[in-house]
Amino acid sequence: MFFYALKLPFSISVWPNTFNISPRAIDIGYNVDYGVLVGYCQLTPSIAIECGCIIQLNTSWSQPKVITNILIRQDMKFSWSDIRSTDVITQSRIYSAQSMMSVSISWGSRRILIGVPWLNIVLLYAFDNVSNPIGTYDNGMDSTGFGKSVAWLDVHGNKALILANWLSRSTTEWVSSSVQMYDIESDGFSSNVQPISIYPNSQQQIFSKSKVFFIRLMCSISGDFITLDSLGGPSAVFSAPAGSFPDTNVRLFRSVSVPCIRGTNRDYAGIELCIPCPHGTFSSGCQTCNSNASFCPFGSVEELPYSTFQSIDQVQEYPDSPENTVFDDILLHNMFMLNWQSSHCALVSPMTWVLLFIVFGIIVALIVIISEIHCANQRNIHYRIKRILKNMDLIGEGE
Repeated sequence: MFFYALKLPFSISVWPNTFNISPRAIDIGYNVDYGVLVGYCQLTPSIAIECGCIIQLNTSWSQPKVITNILIRQDMKFSWSDIRSTDVITQSRIYSAQSMMSVSISWGSRRILIGVPWLNIVLLYAFDNVSNPIGTYDNGMDSTGFGKSVAWLDVHGNKALILANWLSRSTTEWVSSSVQMYDIESDGFSSNVQPISIYPNSQQQIFSKSKVFFIRLMCSISGDFITLDSLGGPSAVFSAPAGSFPDTNVRLFRSVSVPCIRGTNRDYAGIELCIPCPHGTFSSGCQTCNSNASFCPFGSVEELPYSTFQSIDQVQEYPDSPENTVFDDILLHNMFMLNWQSSHCALVSPMTWVLLFIVFGIIVALIVIISEIHCANQRNIHYRIKRILKNMDLIGEGE
């Protein structure tokens, strides 16, 4: 989107496209000398790849010229198992929502952000050397939409905003939309870097009249950002001064600044939420606690001296548990105990079966003794019992 200061009389010249590129996005930032153009270059009649270039914009009527080419497709090094390594656009001249790209340039840091949402990737280049990206954020091959729109949050180029849509790659069904903020100056830019803020969130919900599906993102030099939803409805989140944060839980399409919640603070202007006060501070301004005798943990809302807390002493001591459990004692106790409370207990008791076998042995011994006394000349009973014990293979085969 360009804004021109037109003065009468004026005329408009339209130059033919001699860049061998089908444009998808262009940005000049806050400079009128150079711009970054991204789109698709048609290699063959059925293959078009992502490409870009830095163009020089002249104030005269001469046609802009290409300064440096950006080989975007070659810089996206996908593995052979990644389905995106073979996915290409067939016709660069056919415009579709799938083939959209985004670009944003910061002259404060001289960095370029290029988003390729259908490949779910955003690349970071240095303006003075675009031969290789200085950072790449790959959001995976299972979805599309990451990098639908990119923008620098301030003129310094320290923080960047990325419109992260989530669409199924197989069905192109929309799942979610969010605006993610990255502190590139402090954290760098790679797939392992986590965003420092995500909108919407628990405290900054989406405007009640807005659609959740975002399609475009824009930032101002003062740190504000505007989103457009799928129906073209705008919503603005304005930068809040220090000690407050932008509240979006309103019926309008613009945020309002509200004071930080107690125990949180932010000492600079921005769109981020207030952060909890560190250990040793309290209240909304994160004031330093007066002494070490005060209780000021993380996110304290008030300074409390330790004397206000009651010390509770436990009167009854719990018995110490034994280091181990002697299972042998438990086993012996249960083994030599007769339990006649029920027929089942008597049946499963080991002592019951021991007594039965003892009684049976005594009966057998008495039969043998009586037979030997009264029938001394006949030893049939003795030999018959001995033969039975041998056949049962008990205790030395009956010997």
